[in-house]
Amino acid sequence: MHYKNMKNPEKKRDFTLNSHKLKLKISTLLFIVVFFQVKGNDTYSQDDKITLKLENVSIKRVFKEIESLTEYKILYNNNQVNTKRVVSVDYVQTPVSEILADVFKGTTIKYELLSKQIVLTQGQPRGNIDDGEGDGQDEAQNQDRSVTGTVLDENGDPLPGVLIYVEGTTTGATTDFDGKYTISVNSDTDVLVFSYIGMKTVSKVVGSQNTIDLQMEVDAKALEEVVVIGYGSVKRSDVTGSVASVSVSDVKTQPAARIDEALQGRTSGLVIQNNSAAPDGTFTIRIRGSNSLTGSNDPLVVIDGFIGGNLSTVNPNDIQSIEVLKDASSTAIYGSRGANGVILVTTKAGATGKTVVQYNSYTNFQSINKKIDLLNAAEYAETVNANRSVLGLPLPFSEDQISSFRTNGGTDWQDVVFRNAIQQNHQVSISGGGEKGKYYLSGNLTDNEGIIVGSSFKRYSVRSNVESAIGSKFKVGVNMFMSRTENHPAVTGGNQDSSPVQAALIWAPTQPIYNEDGGYTRPSSSYGPPAVNNPLGIAVEPIRDNLGSRIELNSFLNMDIVKGLTARVLFGARFVDNENSTYLNTKPNGGLGLEEATIYNSRMAVYQLTNQLNYSTTFGEDHNLDITAVYEQQRENFNSSQAGSSGFLTDLLTYNNLGLGAAPQVPTSERTQKDIQSVVGRINYSYADKYLLTLNGRYDGASVFSNDKWGFFPSAALAWRVNNEDFMSKVTAINNLKFRTSYGITGSQAIEPYSSLSQLNSNLPYPIDGTNLTPGVGLGIYGNPDLKWEKTAQFNVGVDVGLYNNRLTFTGDYYNKKTSDLLLNVPLPRISGYQNVLRNVGKVENQGFELNLGGVPFDGEFKWKTDINFSRNRNKVLELSGTDEIVAGSTGFPNMGNTIFLIVGQPIGMLKGYIQDGIWGTDEADLAASFGSIPGAPRYVDQNNDGQINSDDIAVMGSTQPKFTYGWNNSFQYKNFDLNILLQGTEGNKVYNLTRVRSERTSSDADATDRRILSRWTPDNQNTNVPSFEGSNQYEKLQSSRWLEDGSYLRVKNVTLGYDLTDALKNTFISYARIYVGGVNLFTFTDYTGYDPEASTNVGTLGGIDMAPYPSQRTFTVGLNLTF
Repeated sequence: MHYKNMKNPEKKRDFTLNSHKLKLKISTLLFIVVFFQVKGNDTYSQDDKITLKLENVSIKRVFKEIESLTEYKILYNNNQVNTKRVVSVDYVQTPVSEILADVFKGTTIKYELLSKQIVLTQGQPRGNIDDGEGDGQDEAQNQDRSVTGTVLDENGDPLPGVLIYVEGTTTGATTDFDGKYTISVNSDTDVLVFSYIGMKTVSKVVGSQNTIDLQMEVDAKALEEVVVIGYGSVKRSDVTGSVASVSVSDVKTQPAARIDEALQGRTSGLVIQNNSAAPDGTFTIRIRGSNSLTGSNDPLVVIDGFIGGNLSTVNPNDIQSIEVLKDASSTAIYGSRGANGVILVTTKAGATGKTVVQYNSYTNFQSINKKIDLLNAAEYAETVNANRSVLGLPLPFSEDQISSFRTNGGTDWQDVVFRNAIQQNHQVSISGGGEKGKYYLSGNLTDNEGIIVGSSFKRYSVRSNVESAIGSKFKVGVNMFMSRTENHPAVTGGNQDSSPVQAALIWAPTQPIYNEDGGYTRPSSSYGPPAVNNPLGIAVEPIRDNLGSRIELNSFLNMDIVKGLTARVLFGARFVDNENSTYLNTKPNGGLGLEEATIYNSRMAVYQLTNQLNYSTTFGEDHNLDITAVYEQQRENFNSSQAGSSGFLTDLLTYNNLGLGAAPQVPTSERTQKDIQSVVGRINYSYADKYLLTLNGRYDGASVFSNDKWGFFPSAALAWRVNNEDFMSKVTAINNLKFRTSYGITGSQAIEPYSSLSQLNSNLPYPIDGTNLTPGVGLGIYGNPDLKWEKTAQFNVGVDVGLYNNRLTFTGDYYNKKTSDLLLNVPLPRISGYQNVLRNVGKVENQGFELNLGGVPFDGEFKWKTDINFSRNRNKVLELSGTDEIVAGSTGFPNMGNTIFLIVGQPIGMLKGYIQDGIWGTDEADLAASFGSIPGAPRYVDQNNDGQINSDDIAVMGSTQPKFTYGWNNSFQYKNFDLNILLQGTEGNKVYNLTRVRSERTSSDADATDRRILSRWTPDNQNTNVPSFEGSNQYEKLQSSRWLEDGSYLRVKNVTLGYDLTDALKNTFISYARIYVGGVNLFTFTDYTGYDPEASTNVGTLGGIDMAPYPSQRTFTVGLNLTF
């Protein structure tokens, strides 16, 4: 138990709990006030009044000022409007319409105010834009009939303010709040033109139709993409760092309940590995490799400005945008937490217009992606007899029994443990708003059975994002997220006898599921694994109830102080409570042992206060300056406790009354607190939209350090937009060409609270009187008050290219990262009483390149969009603590020894062992004997040529890190059909397949179940890599390259085929409808023989170890999207 600056922990606990409740009540009250403020203001302001004073500036500058002071977007044709004309303006609280009238007085330019758009045209206007009403008498005399319809945006939501006009006439209209319009036409040959800023202009021949509905598409050429960066946003063209925007529309095509799963293979530099395919499975996420040897290498996740979020909690349907920050220019703004990269998630806000209701649902039908090829009962019985014969033991099976097994086939334990499962996901959202505010509310249910019997996961969640304008200067908002999870996990991964996957792979197929009295069968006393319980019993009998709740509150206040100067105050609070309860009865082991119950509770509370100032100005026509200053504080409190007992007289109460156990466990508890304070600054400068400069700096102070709490993390970036140079004006094929470079330093807090302090271990009983044990404490961790930040210096150079109006795009980056002052446990002399001490001693390098290629080969009635990404990262340990090699970990497999190492000059997490070089043949009997071996036994490489095989011959076997990763996403659309195909894979990584060790290897206390054993060495079958029974039993080394496999793979990750039903339902209350079918993990092309080359029992720095993890699933999907 840890205490820091606490005189009365109990009193502080009460205060913290009460403050939780108080903040929840305040945030709830604020939410209610803001929500009703929003609902009371669902209207547009048609002509804002502004104050504007400018002297001798261009018309273009006037447009920029109007757009910055209002919500208007000014739409015009560069060939019609001379934006370089110089004017002077001086207005105080004047309507925009009057300003425009004066600016264009004496010219032929006309303007129309359409909701949030100002449309400028040359010469006489096309006509009186009647907003759908149309009352011109002269026109009415020639109009034959009216055409009505509804216009939707790319998401299927109504789109107000769309300009519709009859080509070549003066007749026009706009859509209302519901996206509806009415326009008069003269003949069937009339053409309606639909125009909206940021959308592709569409022309439709009227024909005999009286109703024309349309769903508009985003026009990347007309709409400048806005990219979210830390503490703000910029235009895509102004980005100086390496920032990848993930297409949310593409992510939504994959029916995934978690965004981390849906991001896999979507962009370069972002490597996501599914360690466990369990319903609550974990993903390893890496951005440009691993930096730390002992700490976390996970990227920082920021959700709506709240630092330290969890991607697995975010519903993909709630997401507005996702940005991946990769270089120091973009991540240094997060200072000591930016070294591993940053993922920014912005959730949806409401849209101006009528209330929109959406329903999204899918059902997944899941089955195991691949089964391990095992022996049937007859083959197993014959194999066991042959092995026992070699060992000189009695034969367990008679010929009659083997003949009977050939008839009934025995038990396929994989079929017993695995099942076909159903996952369901349902989401309903409501959004809308007006001039004064917007709202977005959603509710989600995810229910996943799990393909291992007894496992399941269910999550309920609610999200509410509400914002409201208060007057003309203030905006207030509250984002709230609440979720409840019910998880019933299966124990998988590792050499655990409680794992049903492990048991299913090694249990004898000759054993039935149940014995004659209806109980679970027990292992045979004469063959098979003696210590492993019945696979079905250990899957369904244990009670594991893991309950979790999460509340996230994020309230903000935005203020317009003076022209160009804004302030933002954000307060966030996150509360995470978990209760994990377990009860293990004795049914799986036939009543042997004791019943056992444990309860583990934890609570985490995180508070964040961010105070931010932004100043933006333009001077001298071509100079643009944006300055950001931030002061931020964050505090994290964590506490946990655990209690347990064993030896219960009845199973009825399970874990609900620990006092009934005969042997209570010693309870444990923990309490920690850590704080961080930060001062942040950023300067963005651009000249003539050609030359860009970004400077970042963050000064962080953290309580986890002692003598060196503060660190400074700066960065600088330059960019050159070559396409805006005059000499490029005639190169029409290139619409975007930008060169970027950056350098900066980021950090990592790779230690837990109080790691700089010496600590004592508790629960160490000692017989003081020589007989009775008395609880005591002993030396634990040796403190190091000089610990400091791990620092990563990164250089990046990149290029962005757009050809033929972005029909073809290319982004390339080269980077070099060097991390120093790595925290590493350094061994201490045993006389000190401690094993090791944590010090800043190591260095690691990551360097590589990333390529993204995008294209739109077809953009007509048939559309094809394709995106290819490729990443290569080379990781290397540069320096350790005065040595070239240290042990990083073991596989956890008995008698295997240390297998994972850190080696200078090699990637993190190298695998070492004996290198198997085939099997000794009969013609090599004498040579084998000189090494103390026999024909049929594994032949190992004598690394030092000393004529013997021992620990000196252990060598590097390979790296678990891939040489490169890639993804290829394709989207097709034809009429009402859409098709999305995602391919994803890795190349060059190794996987240590230790699942095979227990299923393929034979010994006196285990018998192989893997079908490879049929190809074992015999005098008549010497062309094999599987030893003979005698060679395996007596001469085989467990820690060997026999179990090392190529983990490269290419996977058809996702295929989704959809059909748009909107046209068929146009006369109903449904404004958008789509049905789809699809599949996930449909095909995997790999030489790996385990369940999944992605799976890894060891996560974090030490990956690539496969020991019976939760297998991946092949999924078939049926889904529905509706908008009302």
